[in-house]
Amino acid sequence: MNNIDDDLMNKVNAILIAMNDISSKNWLRTKEAADYLGISITQIHTLKRNGILPFSKIGGSIYFKRQDIDEILEENREGGNYE
Repeated sequence: MNNIDDDLMNKVNAILIAMNDISSKNWLRTKEAADYLGISITQIHTLKRNGILPFSKIGGSIYFKRQDIDEILEENREGGNYE
């Protein structure tokens, strides 16, 4: 049982390190953007293709500005009694 606990703790630590790294970046690669939003890479490509998520392309690499992602989330915020 201890090995399972250690394995789980290692995975949680790896996720926390990755998320901390992502939140400090201005530009995210496709997988990082998907991880940041908690969605699949396919969904990222769909948002990009439909013009919802702006991107920059350099060579064969695609980058998403984290600030754009945050703004899109805010603009599409629904529900709640926020003032």
